[in-house]
Amino acid sequence: MGFYLRKSIRLGPVRLNLSKSGLGLSLGVKGLRYGIRPNGKSYVHAGRYGVYYRKELGGLTRPTAPPDQPRDVEPGNPPVGPTEVYGTADAARLSQLAATKLVDLLRRAYGKPRIDYPMVALCVIGSMGAIVIHPVLGGFVTALGVLFAWAAVRWETARRSVYVQYPLDDEAMGLFRRLLDAFNHLASCSRVWTMRSSTALTNIHEMKRHAGASSLVGRTDARAGESSPPWAEVNLPVPAIGAGQQTLYFLPDGILVYDSTGVAQVPYAQVKVTAGSTRFIEDFAPNDATVVGRTWSHPNKDGGPDRRFANNRQIPICVYGELVLQSTGGLFLYLQTSRSDAAEQFRAAIDGFVQPGLRATGPSDVPAVQPSVEVNREFFDTFPAFARSAIGSLTVPALRSAQRAVVAACKWFDRGLGRLAGEGNDLLHYFLRILSMGLGLVALVGMFYGLMRAFCK
Repeated sequence: MGFYLRKSIRLGPVRLNLSKSGLGLSLGVKGLRYGIRPNGKSYVHAGRYGVYYRKELGGLTRPTAPPDQPRDVEPGNPPVGPTEVYGTADAARLSQLAATKLVDLLRRAYGKPRIDYPMVALCVIGSMGAIVIHPVLGGFVTALGVLFAWAAVRWETARRSVYVQYPLDDEAMGLFRRLLDAFNHLASCSRVWTMRSSTALTNIHEMKRHAGASSLVGRTDARAGESSPPWAEVNLPVPAIGAGQQTLYFLPDGILVYDSTGVAQVPYAQVKVTAGSTRFIEDFAPNDATVVGRTWSHPNKDGGPDRRFANNRQIPICVYGELVLQSTGGLFLYLQTSRSDAAEQFRAAIDGFVQPGLRATGPSDVPAVQPSVEVNREFFDTFPAFARSAIGSLTVPALRSAQRAVVAACKWFDRGLGRLAGEGNDLLHYFLRILSMGLGLVALVGMFYGLMRAFCK
């Protein structure tokens, strides 16, 4: 049996209780008292003549974590509480709000059915089949297949490419280089995350289980670097951020958005950029993060370790940068950077580039940078135009008549396939074209094989 000392001091209706655990107090009269123990938990005690009532009211204080100190969600341990999900509009919805020539051409290039992939697959299958029949035949068919595949890839690149030229003057180019420098500083961070959700912790038990954090966040790694948009050739380096299913390209006149639904462009005038910093409880701090303190994985309300947990270690509290881009049309990007200053530098660079109202080279009344957008008109829509250019680069003047005949045959052939597929049915048209080219390749292989057998007898 353990011994303990207890001393009570009465001050009117207030009683001070001194014990080994510390100082507690109670307030009330005989039969009804409200008390607070040394550990901070409170209770109510009432009753007389053998009938009593007692109710534990719990603690009066929360763990000593700052209110803006979140932590990452643990895998397999979903949080319980009010959750805010950070969602963004897809490119199909954004494209309905504003249409530009660049977006229209990129959408056409991005959405065209591809021919080079099935053509390469068909050539590989034909080459493998020919090698099984005879090695010499296999070599000939492989060479022919490489030629066909090269032509298909060249045509795809030529008909889809969109050439974008931004005529920036010296002042505008200097501001754009500043934007590139700030972006490269952001991209050089050890970790860049996309924030997906935030769940507030309102239960003391949950807060103690998660290192005293005030909220749990769901986040994924983001990709940052310089990259040209698909099928676009820009005369400037383009900062790009990949966040989930979307990729954002920061052009001088707006943000180009790519995802599975298409392409859209959001002008900077519709974008609000905010930046700041936050304290974050991290299991392992990135090597370039600023560590401002440490806490226990399972703390008590006074900040000390909870001895009930065996594997209770100290973990760092880091200061991270936060960058939020949101538009009136629904675009929303919430980034967190391991360097606390990277987000603010990028925000300042965007404001410095957009706010002065950069002018294009030309009249002073031009309100913003206007790019010139060009495409290969001879390749962009028609197969006969491609055949004319490809054959023209390989023929000599002595074969002009043969060239005209082949081009006319390609034109007649393509027109016939278009009628067979029906007006507006591009997918069926391209399928028939691939099928006919494959049958033509098989016919050439068969003819060559027959000639070989005839001469070898």
